[in-house]
Amino acid sequence: QLGLEQFGSEVRFEATTGRYTLLLPDSNSLPRLASWLVENRYNLYELTPQRQSLEERFVRLMG
Repeated sequence: QLGLEQFGSEVRFEATTGRYTLLLPDSNSLPRLASWLVENRYNLYELTPQRQSLEERFVRLMG
């Protein structure tokens, strides 16, 4: 999916909104991701970091 896997895991695309969601290892990846998107001529309209709750992390780890 566009090569986004190099930045994080669980790349998801929501067709109804046209949004991609990625699970990044840390917030330090955000500037690199934004630069890569612009350099590869993708239109970047919004980049919104969201933190996972402790419960979400637990559920993700436990599967």
